[in-house]
Amino acid sequence: AITRLVNMGVEAYLIGAALNMVLAQRLVRRICSKCRQTYEPPRTMRKALEAMRQYCHLQAEEVTLLFEENDGVLCIREELTPDQAEPMRQATELSLGVLFRALRVLLGDKWQPTVVCFRHAPPRDASMHRRVFDTRLRFNSTIDGIVCQAANLDEPLPSYDPEIAR
Repeated sequence: AITRLVNMGVEAYLIGAALNMVLAQRLVRRICSKCRQTYEPPRTMRKALEAMRQYCHLQAEEVTLLFEENDGVLCIREELTPDQAEPMRQATELSLGVLFRALRVLLGDKWQPTVVCFRHAPPRDASMHRRVFDTRLRFNSTIDGIVCQAANLDEPLPSYDPEIAR
């Protein structure tokens, strides 16, 4: 998906903003009055991740988030289950890019994952991937996902605003 954005003529410095736009489009939707529920925004990253997993299917039915925490390391895996056979590379890159940007927004610009993993082979030129993800990349991995330290899961989110719930 990142390569496709470049091929469409999106300037390299705008890729992050484009992913933020995709994220915003997915998050800002109207909910009918019968479906509305009171919602308390998450105060910690752990609660935010639990909410992301719980409500992910409302934004993308084909995406499942799985969390594995072990020895102080958190692995956030994305499993894509499309209805029909289709190229998965673009969908994987886009969904991981959106997840990465969401985590960066929630945790602040200083948050840095240990590695971002892709099952598929690396592109000929991974410079755009390095620029977008700004961290170590692993292609030909056994998972599609983001690996990070679990230590900050229970710290207050810098972006938490109790007024949002009103």
